[in-house]
Amino acid sequence: MGTSVKVMIFFKGATYIAGVFFLYALFSMMYLRQDYTLHMPQTEQIESGRIVPVKVNYNKIVYVTGAEKRKLDTRFYNFLAASMLVVLVLCVRSFVKQHM
Repeated sequence: MGTSVKVMIFFKGATYIAGVFFLYALFSMMYLRQDYTLHMPQTEQIESGRIVPVKVNYNKIVYVTGAEKRKLDTRFYNFLAASMLVVLVLCVRSFVKQHM
């Protein structure tokens, strides 16, 4: 097997892995936002510590704890990183394919 074939097989696998990471990040972010929309209070609950306002689906404001907000932010940043990874892998794959 030639070097060019090995390189293209590598990039094909990298594309699939990046795609799976992207889908996982997308669906986990969507699930968490939907879960917060359905189960978090719409008014502050000082006794439970849910005092941080967060906009979720359709700009609905719910109140969460600091840890729950960080969890939501982490899911968003994972989605952002996955999106950039997909674009990067596809651009590099295209560049390598054109120059082989």
